[in-house]
Amino acid sequence: MFFQLKKTSSTKVEYFCSVKCLYGRDRVIDPNEDETAAMQAAGVLAGEYVEHLGKTDLAAFTEAEWNTLIESVITGYIEEMQRRTQKDPPF
Repeated sequence: MFFQLKKTSSTKVEYFCSVKCLYGRDRVIDPNEDETAAMQAAGVLAGEYVEHLGKTDLAAFTEAEWNTLIESVITGYIEEMQRRTQKDPPF
């Protein structure tokens, strides 16, 4: 489900994944502690993959290599978020 900002004659149509993103579009939303840790974990996996390839020039990646890099980043982020949210709720 996407939320659409109403179009006027002077604006382009914009889509947002959530109401939070819709109303926060004009300001930076700082990541919380879990999100920061998940980004770091994703970066480690991405770095390991790039090191495995022996390439650092992203423009030289094949389509398959690029897709695997993106998959490693997304997987690393999601897995770390899942790991961190398995702890007891704060209430």
